[in-house]
Amino acid sequence: MISWREEMCVGVPAIDDDHKALFLLVNKLEICPTWGCAEQTAKQLYKYTQSHFKREEEIQEYFKFPFIEDQKNAHRNIINSLSMLIKNDFLNKNKTTTINEVLSDLILLLRDWLLDHVLTHDIKMRDFLSHTYLMRPACCRRGASNFLRVEKEH
Repeated sequence: MISWREEMCVGVPAIDDDHKALFLLVNKLEICPTWGCAEQTAKQLYKYTQSHFKREEEIQEYFKFPFIEDQKNAHRNIINSLSMLIKNDFLNKNKTTTINEVLSDLILLLRDWLLDHVLTHDIKMRDFLSHTYLMRPACCRRGASNFLRVEKEH
């Protein structure tokens, strides 16, 4: 199980809330007792990850985050890896493979990616965005508020 810590906050509520939700989904996947639960949670995680990356990149583009191309490349790589593992794990499952065996690679990838990505890549946004956001005129800050909230996924 992985735990959210306040030092992981980037200071943008929409992104921080997404990260917390991703942590919860990874933890849920880890304790899934059945194939059905695991498959449903993996698909939910994949879909949420895609929407999170889209939201994060929109915020970064709006504020002209200087590392956005690195972020986009990292996002593409994780989506491709996640897609491949989900397809391999759930489309090619067989009766001799246990759910724990199937999920081990997926969970390892997700834990490593999520912790590394948040602590190494996304954390760079904290100082940049807090400085950039505070330096904008009030009218621009209000316009940016659409990015600074989370749309709940169901």
